[in-house]
Amino acid sequence: MRLLTLALIIVAFTLFVQNTEAWLGRRRRRRCSPGCVWSSWGGWGSCSVNCGGGRRWRSRYPRHGQGACGASCSGSSSSSSMCNSHCCRVDCSWSWSSWSPCRGCGISTQSRRVVIRRSPSCGGRACPSTVPQSRSCNTGVCCPVNCVVNSWGSWGACDASCEQSGKQTRTRSIRTRPSCKGTACPTLIDTKPCKGGCCRRDCLVSSWSAWSKCNAPSGKCGPNAGTRSRSRQITRQPSCGGKACPSLGESG
Repeated sequence: MRLLTLALIIVAFTLFVQNTEAWLGRRRRRRCSPGCVWSSWGGWGSCSVNCGGGRRWRSRYPRHGQGACGASCSGSSSSSSMCNSHCCRVDCSWSWSSWSPCRGCGISTQSRRVVIRRSPSCGGRACPSTVPQSRSCNTGVCCPVNCVVNSWGSWGACDASCEQSGKQTRTRSIRTRPSCKGTACPTLIDTKPCKGGCCRRDCLVSSWSAWSKCNAPSGKCGPNAGTRSRSRQITRQPSCGGKACPSLGESG
């Protein structure tokens, strides 16, 4: 009898447990959502860039929380798309280079050029002219100036007397004097040897010789009676326009 009672108690407890689990299961199923349901997509967010191609994002969320019995949502909670894919306007970026050194001496020239840092694109402001600029500058160093002379003048007269050795001279003048270690001037006087012109010489003759004997038969000359003669010699011929020689003989 005692065993039968114990068996009935065990059977009754087993049925109670089973009924309780079934009731709890039905209750849980009534509380669980039938499955995940996404909300509508939200609006697109701002583009990550203003130009050149960026991305924008939007999101959604599950309408019901995920319960122990609900199915998990499939898909992503966010999506993205390309935006602002148009080219970016880029203006030219440039600057002047430094002025070149002031080279040489005296007043010189230095220049500078345009350096393009960034070229324009997509309708951006163009670069300026690339023609270099120039300006004059003072080096502070004097420039050497070489001596410049004029052409030689005509030769002067020979300084020797007739038929003697002498010299002739010619000169030239300075047109530009040297400065700042420029080349010095060459000689301004030039000479060359010369010989004096011919000397004027008159004719010179010797003294008269003695009279010859008279050719008269009597040996004595007189009026209309025989002749005699005498002569002289040239001792120096005339030259350079000198006086001509006189007669070299006479009779009487």
